[in-house]
Amino acid sequence: MFNAFVVMDKPNYKSIRERMFAKREKLRSKGDGDTSSKDPDDKFENEGQILEAALPSAVEQEKFWDWVHAVDKKSRTVPEGGTAKDYIDTLAKTDYVDDRSLGKLYKRLSSYFYPCIPIGTHHGYRYAVSPCMLILGPDEEKVNWDDPREFASEGFIAIDLPAGTRISYTSPARERSARQQDNSSEESRFSSSSTHSMVQGNGHTGFACFTIGKVQAVDAKHWSDDGKLPEGKDLQEIHWEETDWVMVVVIDDDGKPGSVWLLQDFEPMIENTNNIYIIEQSNTHGWGYFQHQLDMRPRPQQLAGVKIANRVSDLSEDLKWTMDEYITAKYEIVQAVLAERKNGRSPVIVRQLPLDRDEGQNWMENSSGTLEDDSTPELSRLRI
Repeated sequence: MFNAFVVMDKPNYKSIRERMFAKREKLRSKGDGDTSSKDPDDKFENEGQILEAALPSAVEQEKFWDWVHAVDKKSRTVPEGGTAKDYIDTLAKTDYVDDRSLGKLYKRLSSYFYPCIPIGTHHGYRYAVSPCMLILGPDEEKVNWDDPREFASEGFIAIDLPAGTRISYTSPARERSARQQDNSSEESRFSSSSTHSMVQGNGHTGFACFTIGKVQAVDAKHWSDDGKLPEGKDLQEIHWEETDWVMVVVIDDDGKPGSVWLLQDFEPMIENTNNIYIIEQSNTHGWGYFQHQLDMRPRPQQLAGVKIANRVSDLSEDLKWTMDEYITAKYEIVQAVLAERKNGRSPVIVRQLPLDRDEGQNWMENSSGTLEDDSTPELSRLRI
């Protein structure tokens, strides 16, 4: 369910309060309004009479005011949930290396009231995301706790592909280019263009990203032929299936949101418990498929991750996923850290990649965790 917290109100209390507010406003602006108004509440002299007429019992009136106080208290302590568009707009406009901007996003994501946030359609299924930043996290045994760089805030993770693997492309031209780069010399890999992508921690072998939430799916048969819900039906009334996919947004080197990915959750929570189970890569039936693929024979290629949109602002109910970049090998989640830059530039969110023992010791002894320059970083200080 998307609504994690629902206040069970007396059915007519909200209506009564709205009528009382309307009456009060009308009395304040008396003489300025439409004298031809046919409002049934015009017969009452003030809002107090509306309450007495609606709730003659003193006991019911006391319950009403208790409800009013409870609602007012919640409005001061619980962040406003907002609509799906509010969530998408906030995600798209956040500067993820600016504390104030990030704080606004955290406030939005910490709301108890989660709308159904559509993220597109794929082979007869509609998909949506339920906000939750704490689904994926790095293995503590693989975190370099001696790293002098500041760890990224809550919700940030980084993806690292196993040695010998990389992100794949559906475009033949891009795939050929990637293969050529794989076969190129070390010198050409560290050209100015490839170095720039390494600084941000995003390249052919992984990326730094921000976790948005769990992905849920529903068969499109619940919609009518024109793609609309039947009249009188709400998205919240539809039974959404839990999936083992998690939506993340890649963070570019300028701190702004980049492409949107779905990542396979290799440690999903067991339904109705607080326990998790680990999906092994050898378990060919336990991961990597979308809803329509589960019964296909033969099954298509398993995916550990796939890009679905170029920008967060592209997300919508009718979005056709790009799926032009994908990961076929089980990835590792590593710590995301902030690499500071000189001259007052914003920090870069990068992957904390494993270091060889000797190289790691040398790096730790000489590194201040600061990048010398955007375009020509000192690679010995940032092992990618």
